[in-house]
Amino acid sequence: MKKRYIMLALVLAIAGVFSGCGNKNFASRDLEKVKQYLSSLPDSVDKLQKQGAFVDRFGGKKSRENWESFYQNVQAGTPDAIEFARYTTEGDAVITYVDYDGTDFYAVVDTTRDKWGQGQIAERTYAYLNTYEWESNGNRWIGICLADVPFSTLEESENSPHRDLGYLKLE
Repeated sequence: MKKRYIMLALVLAIAGVFSGCGNKNFASRDLEKVKQYLSSLPDSVDKLQKQGAFVDRFGGKKSRENWESFYQNVQAGTPDAIEFARYTTEGDAVITYVDYDGTDFYAVVDTTRDKWGQGQIAERTYAYLNTYEWESNGNRWIGICLADVPFSTLEESENSPHRDLGYLKLE
């Protein structure tokens, strides 16, 4: 009996290592389940990153690692999920949950933590995860967004409806 529990724990640990990035324990396209999951997430940058989220601009190395793992899985066509957190000027978290099923991207935007915002949850499916680079004040940046058409420049992103997920400062 003890051996069975040890074996189960070992299998679960190995599954955790190979389960991709982002929220290693959650992937769903059921809006009610996603809402429940989002409401359970912490607000703090550190806690979100430890859970596998990409935290826009403030995230540092851990956020970069979370993003790169997710992006590699997308490039390989491997299903994965991740949260993108952006913070308002007042410090309120706006979290976007993104599920990639190997074909398209299901996004749920949660603004319920934003005291001055719309305070709602919205869902949408997108065909493409786009990245584009630009320079500003001597820094190089990469933009990450979801859209229904592919693009790869800042100018193209400004002329196409899309959902911004975050920005990374390139080193």
